Amino acid sequence: MARVMHVLIIQSAEPPCVLKGLEHLRQSALFENPRFTIFCRNRPEILGSFQGHPMLFQILIHTEARDSWHHWRTLLDQHFDAVVLFLTGDPSYWKVKIFAFLLGQRRLLVFDECGAWFICNWRQWLSLIARRMRERPSPGASSRVGRSTRVLVALAVKSVIFPFRFLWLLLVWLRLRFAGSRQSRGSDDCSL
Repeated sequence: MARVMHVLIIQSAEPPCVLKGLEHLRQSALFENPRFTIFCRNRPEILGSFQGHPMLFQILIHTEARDSWHHWRTLLDQHFDAVVLFLTGDPSYWKVKIFAFLLGQRRLLVFDECGAWFICNWRQWLSLIARRMRERPSPGASSRVGRSTRVLVALAVKSVIFPFRFLWLLLVWLRLRFAGSRQSRGSDDCSL
């Protein structure tokens, strides 16, 4: 019997895009003996799109940024073999897109707004950014490409800056906590 591949699908686009990606995964043999788990928003219209889907083994839900550390640990503990992410230019999913990169999976499959996919590495990532920056909408056309480029560049910048900002906040918090505990030990005076 072939080994089961545990694949996490991050719902980082509207359900029709994700369902289109699932159909592509069904038709192609990208994963051997896959068991798909989707991590999606806890909204009735979104859950309704995925409940009962024959390809989905498990549906995990989240409510925006609530309990993000708990979700992150839970997903890490499940040891997924691969992660599927949708980078379609939708700006409302930027937090979960960063979340997908924080999982640190070695195999990250990315679908773009056209339904094309690639295994993410630095060369492919930079190629996607460069392609979106070269695409210019014609006069009168929608600014979807420009918006998706801004979102993609912002996601890249936030992904790079987030760990440093978090480390800085952690250091400030530790310094304040240490200074507060040192001050409270040094003073027995309770007057205001």
